[in-house]
Amino acid sequence: MVQLSEKPFHEPSAEEYDKIAKGFDSAAAGLISATGVWLRVAKWALFLLVALLFVAYIGEDLWLRWKIRAGHDAFGSVMVTRYYAIHKKSGKIEYDSDQPVAETCVNGAFPHLGANPCWYVQRNRHPVVDR
Repeated sequence: MVQLSEKPFHEPSAEEYDKIAKGFDSAAAGLISATGVWLRVAKWALFLLVALLFVAYIGEDLWLRWKIRAGHDAFGSVMVTRYYAIHKKSGKIEYDSDQPVAETCVNGAFPHLGANPCWYVQRNRHPVVDR
């Protein structure tokens, strides 16, 4: 077995306390500085992402308006069947469908001119309307 030395505990002196406190202060200042750098980087990354999305939206809108003016096909059509959820007094839900309807959509990544993008309408061809 390993025998630990039986040194008595001694109270650190004031100079030792000051040295320990300066070490903690230095470590805390370094941590705060590193956190500040990462927060600044995250803030700028978020700002650039929002700016990039804004520029992409504006660019796509101008491109679609140019396509419309030039007579090119900027819109598409997807057959959509709506389902209506009717809540009964018994607590059950009854579903009723409507006739399929051609919904106009825009050929783009974002909604423009009051129309949803075709990729979104294609994925949501059977919306449920809660009544």
